[in-house]
Amino acid sequence: MTLKADIEAANHTIEDYRKLVNFITIQHGHMTIDKFKGHKVDHYKRMLRSFSVREITNCHISANLCHSIL
Repeated sequence: MTLKADIEAANHTIEDYRKLVNFITIQHGHMTIDKFKGHKVDHYKRMLRSFSVREITNCHISANLCHSIL
Protein backbone atom coordinates (compact mmCIF):
# COMPACT_ATOMS: atom_id res chain seq x y z
CA MET A 1 0.00 0.00 0.00
CA THR A 2 2.84 2.43 0.78
CA LEU A 3 4.46 1.80 -2.59
CA LYS A 4 1.28 2.83 -4.38
CA ALA A 5 1.03 5.97 -2.21
CA ASP A 6 4.69 6.77 -2.91
CA ILE A 7 4.12 6.43 -6.65
CA GLU A 8 1.09 8.73 -6.54
CA ALA A 9 3.02 11.28 -4.47
CA ALA A 10 5.91 11.11 -6.94
CA ASN A 11 3.51 11.61 -9.87
CA HIS A 12 2.01 14.62 -8.12
CA THR A 13 5.48 16.04 -7.47
CA ILE A 14 6.47 15.48 -11.11
CA GLU A 15 3.34 17.30 -12.27
CA ASP A 16 4.14 20.21 -9.93
CA TYR A 17 7.68 20.40 -11.31
CA ARG A 18 6.31 20.29 -14.86
CA LYS A 19 4.01 23.23 -14.08
CA LEU A 20 6.91 25.13 -12.51
CA VAL A 21 9.16 24.54 -15.52
CA ASN A 22 6.39 25.69 -17.88
CA PHE A 23 5.79 28.82 -15.81
CA ILE A 24 9.50 29.69 -15.71
CA THR A 25 9.81 29.06 -19.45
CA ILE A 26 6.88 31.36 -20.22
CA GLN A 27 8.09 34.07 -17.83
CA HIS A 28 11.63 33.93 -19.18
CA GLY A 29 10.33 33.97 -22.74
CA HIS A 30 8.29 37.10 -22.15
CA MET A 31 11.21 38.94 -20.60
CA THR A 32 13.67 37.81 -23.25
CA ILE A 33 11.35 38.54 -26.16
CA ASP A 34 10.62 42.07 -24.89
CA LYS A 35 14.33 42.72 -24.42
CA PHE A 36 15.07 41.36 -27.91
CA LYS A 37 12.36 43.52 -29.46
CA GLY A 38 13.68 46.61 -27.70
CA HIS A 39 17.19 45.90 -28.92
CA LYS A 40 16.00 45.42 -32.50
CA VAL A 41 13.92 48.63 -32.41
CA ASP A 42 16.94 50.60 -31.16
CA HIS A 43 19.12 49.09 -33.89
CA TYR A 44 16.48 49.91 -36.53
CA LYS A 45 16.23 53.53 -35.34
CA ARG A 46 20.02 53.94 -35.48
CA MET A 47 20.06 52.49 -38.99
CA LEU A 48 17.31 54.86 -40.15
CA ARG A 49 19.13 57.81 -38.60
CA SER A 50 22.31 56.79 -40.40
CA PHE A 51 20.47 56.45 -43.72
CA SER A 52 18.86 59.84 -43.22
CA VAL A 53 22.19 61.53 -42.52
CA ARG A 54 23.72 59.83 -45.56
CA GLU A 55 20.80 60.91 -47.77
CA ILE A 56 21.03 64.53 -46.58
CA THR A 57 24.79 64.49 -47.22
CA ASN A 58 24.27 63.10 -50.72
CA CYS A 59 21.61 65.74 -51.49
CA HIS A 60 23.95 68.46 -50.25
CA ILE A 61 26.77 67.17 -52.46
CA SER A 62 24.40 66.97 -55.44
CA ALA A 63 23.19 70.54 -54.83
CA ASN A 64 26.79 71.78 -54.62
CA LEU A 65 27.61 70.00 -57.88
CA CYS A 66 24.61 71.53 -59.66
CA HIS A 67 25.53 74.95 -58.28
CA SER A 68 29.10 74.65 -59.49
CA ILE A 69 27.93 73.52 -62.95
CA LEU A 70 25.68 76.56 -63.23
